Amino acid sequence: MVKECGDCTLCCKLLQVSELEKPQGRLCVHVDGSKGCAIYSERPQSCRSFHCLWLMDPHLDEAWKPNNCKMVLVAESDRHVVVQVDDGASQSWRREPYFSALRKMSAKAVEAGGMVTVMENGEATVILPERGVYLGKLESGDRILMGKVQTPEGPRIEVTKLKADQLGAYNAAKAGQAKSGK
Repeated sequence: MVKECGDCTLCCKLLQVSELEKPQGRLCVHVDGSKGCAIYSERPQSCRSFHCLWLMDPHLDEAWKPNNCKMVLVAESDRHVVVQVDDGASQSWRREPYFSALRKMSAKAVEAGGMVTVMENGEATVILPERGVYLGKLESGDRILMGKVQTPEGPRIEVTKLKADQLGAYNAAKAGQAKSGK
């Protein structure tokens, strides 16, 4: 079965479209409630090339269609999924069957060196197989770092937000560790 957007236009609200100067979180002015995109044949390249994960993944059923679950899942890469949550459906990602499925997605992503990040009201939470890690508001240039640390109970995955102005010092420290062989 081939999935189609049909009556769903949630990506037209949640995602930024720079070609149209449309900010993230605001419904595109070209959405016509009765037929979808009013400029469909002339829509920008970023809209033409975008496909939410629900459209691409045959394992995601109708419950995951964005206008049903109130989330748009975006495959940023083959290892990183970003879950954009509709402001009008706060915490929808924490409900079942979504939270358990996001944790399973996270387990696969972490195994491959990636992650699942939930973005809600401009704030980030990284979903790990055993918990969520709230990081707060992400500013332009901020980075999310994830790695294993050794604890008395064994290895644990830790996640932190690195502010843009901290990135240079972090990279210099990493370079110093690489040179010293640590």
